[in-house]
Amino acid sequence: MIQSIRRMFLLTLCLACLLPCFRGIPAAGAETADEAQAQEAENISSRSTLTDYSGLHAYTLFDGDTIYGGCTWGDAYFTLSHEKGIGSVYIIFQYGYGPYEVVNNDTGESATVGQAQYLHDFVDMQALFGSCPGSVTIRFTSGRAYFNEVYVFTPGRVPDFVQKWEAPADGETDLILFSAHADDEHLFFAGILPYYGVELDYQVQVVYLTDHRNYTPERIHELLNGLWAVGIRSYPVVGKFYDFHLRNLWATYREYASLGQSKDSLQSFIVEQLRRFKPKVVVTHDFNGEYGHGMHMVMADLVASGLEISNDPAQYPDSAEKYGTWDVPKAYFHLYKENPIVMNWDQPLESFGGKTAFEVSTQIGFQQHKSQIKDYAWYYAGYPDAKSLPRYNPCFYGLYRSTVGEDVEKNDFFENLTTYAQDRQAEADRLAEEARLAEEARLKAEEEARKQAEAEAQRKAEAEALRRAEEEARKQAEDERLALEEAARAQALQKQQAENNAKIAVLSIASVFLLIYSVFWCCFREKKSR
Repeated sequence: MIQSIRRMFLLTLCLACLLPCFRGIPAAGAETADEAQAQEAENISSRSTLTDYSGLHAYTLFDGDTIYGGCTWGDAYFTLSHEKGIGSVYIIFQYGYGPYEVVNNDTGESATVGQAQYLHDFVDMQALFGSCPGSVTIRFTSGRAYFNEVYVFTPGRVPDFVQKWEAPADGETDLILFSAHADDEHLFFAGILPYYGVELDYQVQVVYLTDHRNYTPERIHELLNGLWAVGIRSYPVVGKFYDFHLRNLWATYREYASLGQSKDSLQSFIVEQLRRFKPKVVVTHDFNGEYGHGMHMVMADLVASGLEISNDPAQYPDSAEKYGTWDVPKAYFHLYKENPIVMNWDQPLESFGGKTAFEVSTQIGFQQHKSQIKDYAWYYAGYPDAKSLPRYNPCFYGLYRSTVGEDVEKNDFFENLTTYAQDRQAEADRLAEEARLAEEARLKAEEEARKQAEAEAQRKAEAEALRRAEEEARKQAEDERLALEEAARAQALQKQQAENNAKIAVLSIASVFLLIYSVFWCCFREKKSR
């Protein structure tokens, strides 16, 4: 018997030790989305993955050229198939396109994507269909599509170069950086994006004046690659205004006008961004255009005017009606002499493994602008840190406008300000505190009500006890009264009885006396008569 018990105990102990191991083993074919993302995705971008297509040149899909591609004609489509499943598709468009359709050929289910018209568009099949199909068809039926390259991956974690853009934060942007060109954000504004957008995790939005397409399509892709490389995930706003180089503000405005792009249209664009994003802080170019670039001057001039206009609903009423108005709390202009501040872009950032914000901008971000390196690397080349730059130093700004007071520390764009996330947290804390106080008040009210109820119950109990005591006293008094009355009646009755007995006794004596008298009288008469 003891031996059997020992065996059962050992068997139970072994099962208990093995159970956690079995819990970690999923059922066959039950791989979760998290498990799929935990593994590296395989790049299966090749003609062998392309099993069907129409209305396009197939050789442009996987030729490795991300700058140039080809157009579709008619209702175009292509089908991708792989035995490991299609986990995701990453399409590099030349021009914004959308929406377009993705069909799960395993189930026939379809989904519409691309509504945001991102040039670098990532499509996650797991997110669309809940699983990764063995075959998908992508259809372009909204007109001609111009795309440069297509990347296809099996389920899993895609490489870092794949850009998964997030929608801009309308109405909740902490900082807007107004940059005239793609690359200025990593040169004259070096440090801002990696520090505020990544290290501090503020909501940062970049707005560009030009997409450079009147010269080359290359720079729009460099723009996106540069932002992605320094950790910016909100898709940028890119103006459609021409790119050219004049060294005078009004000459640049006149050139725009000659090209059919009026100052009013430029101003409307800037005001719309201020109203759309409602930034806490705005940063833009030097009024002198840094090294004298007219487009930099135009951007500074437009932003300065826009700061005065954006809160007036009568000006540019279309954007005011769409987004409402906005009074920007703080605005900084590069190299502005009044109310100067000095930013420290040379401190190491934990988010980038100890690289400084300046190093991230110039050594990582700007390096994506391959077409500009030869002409503009002079800006930082040979200087070990940001503070050493002798010309157009990216650390120097001036507070152009503030509704929250002047800077005192003069080393932070957000001095005297909170971010939208901090506002939400403060509001959540306020609501939580209100809820806590309300709960305390409720509990206090309940306690007071309980005490009042207890006091009322005590009062009623005491009143009832008093009533009962009074009733008892009244009853006792009544009993005593009745007893006294009964005693008095008994005494009266006894007295009456005694009186009656006395009367009876008197009457009896009188009757006996009378009887005796009568007898004697009769005897006397009878004797007399004889």
